[in-house]
Amino acid sequence: MVESLEDSNECSVKFVFYLKMSEEEQLLTNPYKRKKYKLLWYSPVLLLLLAVTILVPMFSFSVSLPLLGRWFWFSSSPEFSFMVVGDWGREGHHHQKRVASAMAVLARYVKPRFIISTGDNFYEDGVASARDKQWNISFENVYSYRMLENIPWYAVLGNHDHLGNYTAQVDYSNKSERWNMPRPFFSIPVNSYFGEQYLFVFLDTTPFIKDSYGEVARKNGKQSWRLQLSWLEKLLNSSSSRRIFVIGHHNMYSSSIAGERGREELRILLKPILDKYSSRITAYVSGHEHSLQHLQPYGVSGIDHFISGGGSKTDNLKDPPKDAEQYWYDCCKVLPFGVQDKDKPRSLFRASTHGFFIFKVYGNEIVAEAYSQKAKLLYQYHKSLR
Repeated sequence: MVESLEDSNECSVKFVFYLKMSEEEQLLTNPYKRKKYKLLWYSPVLLLLLAVTILVPMFSFSVSLPLLGRWFWFSSSPEFSFMVVGDWGREGHHHQKRVASAMAVLARYVKPRFIISTGDNFYEDGVASARDKQWNISFENVYSYRMLENIPWYAVLGNHDHLGNYTAQVDYSNKSERWNMPRPFFSIPVNSYFGEQYLFVFLDTTPFIKDSYGEVARKNGKQSWRLQLSWLEKLLNSSSSRRIFVIGHHNMYSSSIAGERGREELRILLKPILDKYSSRITAYVSGHEHSLQHLQPYGVSGIDHFISGGGSKTDNLKDPPKDAEQYWYDCCKVLPFGVQDKDKPRSLFRASTHGFFIFKVYGNEIVAEAYSQKAKLLYQYHKSLR
């Protein structure tokens, strides 16, 4: 199930040239037919290159092109971009390998500066040590494509990671050239090409949660949510960054009444701090629900919430009954889909599919794109930055 609500203010220029898959295959396999289609390819390609040359300095725009029967979106070059994938570590099974392949295909064109993992990095019980075989089976050998092998990862812990030795994921940072988790919660500054500094804050949300996973994190792992909140408050108060991304495993909101529907503990404990600095926080990005979602719990002017948990196994999404939408919002903050009023809480996009998000950062805008395991664009959203 894939649903999206288009933003009427989006402005994009689309160039579409389509060659059917059967014809594409013939061109790739039969060299004698290539001359016949030479002009068919050259003419639109030359026109496209001319248009790009003229328009790139003037606008930020998107281009849609079919390659090998798949649709891809390209934009005029962002200052930087990054991928977000979550809930993935299943030894390559449950479409994890296919999602990795799609990430590699798009990385060739998008050239992400880094990849963010929203947690549940290793199912079902985390890893035992920095030498655990899961590092190869579920990470190194899955995301081994040439276009991914040199891209750094920044990861948070998920609830399943706390069932193992969570410090092993910190320790692996010293062994790996691309895995980065210096501590269970941390931050990194990212500079754009034009000098703007973005701040990425990575939280360990499991200690906040009142369930068996949270109990393990608090007692066995000796992780304190109070310590995290104190650290976060000091960090945000001292930071001069005007554009901040906060990443945690658990989502606060959802568009589905199935599953956990977002965690109330985070809305009670974490949300007040994020609200205090909301003018500088661009988005809260999470996983946990095995789907892709874009939520606006405060309307278009508030903090955007993205769920990127489609790295392997997926969950079904279930809509609240139309006559009970208010009930589900009041009790559990399930956000209704299809609300046209931009000032009201709403869900703009949800997909029960394997996939991931790509974020492209421009001078005064970010573009969030959701992609499937087939590298197909499912959703695109433009957000103006303050």
